[in-house]
Amino acid sequence: MPNLFEHFKRVRIGYALFVLACALGLYLRTLAPTITWQHDGYDGGDLITAAYTLGIPHPTGYPTFVLLGKLFTLLPWGDIAHRVNLLSAMCAALAVTLCYLAGVRLLRPGHWARPAAICAALLLATSRIFWSQAIITEVYALNTLFFAAFTTLCLYTLESVSVGPDNPIDRTRLLRLVSAMALVYGLSLGNHLTMVLSAPLLLGLVGAIWQRRVLFLADWARIAAWLLLGLCVYAYLPLRANAQPLLNWGNSRTLPGLWWVLSGGPYRQFVFRLPPAAWVARVLTWISLLRQQFSVPGTVLGLFGAWKQAQRWPRFFQLLLLTMITYSLYAIGYNTTDS
Repeated sequence: MPNLFEHFKRVRIGYALFVLACALGLYLRTLAPTITWQHDGYDGGDLITAAYTLGIPHPTGYPTFVLLGKLFTLLPWGDIAHRVNLLSAMCAALAVTLCYLAGVRLLRPGHWARPAAICAALLLATSRIFWSQAIITEVYALNTLFFAAFTTLCLYTLESVSVGPDNPIDRTRLLRLVSAMALVYGLSLGNHLTMVLSAPLLLGLVGAIWQRRVLFLADWARIAAWLLLGLCVYAYLPLRANAQPLLNWGNSRTLPGLWWVLSGGPYRQFVFRLPPAAWVARVLTWISLLRQQFSVPGTVLGLFGAWKQAQRWPRFFQLLLLTMITYSLYAIGYNTTDS
C-alpha cells in the first residue's frame, strides 16, 4: 500500500510539473528579449529601472514587484530587461499551475478530473491577454500569481471548514491555511492594490470560519500578525526614498509623498469616471474580450463548468462570482483606453 500511495503521489506531482513545463516553455519561447512597448508594456522601462536600482516606480510603488525584480536582475544571462521579463514568465507559469491544482480540487474525483483541469489551465496559459503579460515586464503576471495562490488557499480553507459532523475540523491545519492566506494577501497588496477587490473571497472565508467558532481570539491575532508581516513590504518605500535613489516617484520620505504613491495619486481621477453613455459599449467590449481569450468553445466550456461548480460548491462559486463582478465593474468603470 505505501508503494501504491507513493506512485499516485508521483503521478499527481508529474501532472503539475507537466502543466508548469508547458506554460513556462511557451513563455520562454516567446519572451521579449529586451525592453519593449509591445502588449501595452509602456511601464516596462520604469519598472525595470526601479528593480535594477532599487528605486521607486510610478504609483503605487509596487514594492513587492521591485524586490522580486531585483533578485531576477542578478541572474547571470541576458540583459537586465530580459532578466526582469523572466519574472513575468515564471509568475505566469506558476499561476497556470495553481489554476490546475485548484481545478483538480474543484472537480469530482474520476478519470476525467485531471485532463479537464489541465485543459482549463492551458486555456488560461494561452489566452491572449494573459499570454501577452507573461512575456513582458509588467506587474500583472505577479498579480495573477498572487490571486491564484490566494484563491487556491481559500478553496482549501473552505474545504477544511465544510467537513461533515462525523469528521472534526483539523484546527492546526486550518490555522496554517488562514495564516498563509493572510501573508499572501498582505504581500499581494504590495504588488497591486486591485487585490482589494478580492475582498468578497476574504470576507466570505472569514465569515465561514467565524460561524464554526473553531478559531480563538489568539488565533485571529496570529493571523492578523501574518497579514501585517506581508504589508511590511511597504516599509521599502520610505526607506528607499530616504536614500534618494535614481528613480524616486513621489519622494515617500514625507507622509504626503507616501500617501500620494500609495493611493495612486495620478490615477485616482480615472476610477469609476467612465461617462454613463460609454458603459454599454464597455460592457460589450468586456463580453468580446472574454470570447477572444478562450474562443467560443472554450467560453462555452467555462460556462458549463461554472454551472456544475455552482451545484457542487455553491458557496465558493458565489464568492468567486461576486469577486469576478467586482473586478469587472472596476475595469469597466476605469476611464482609460487600456483598462
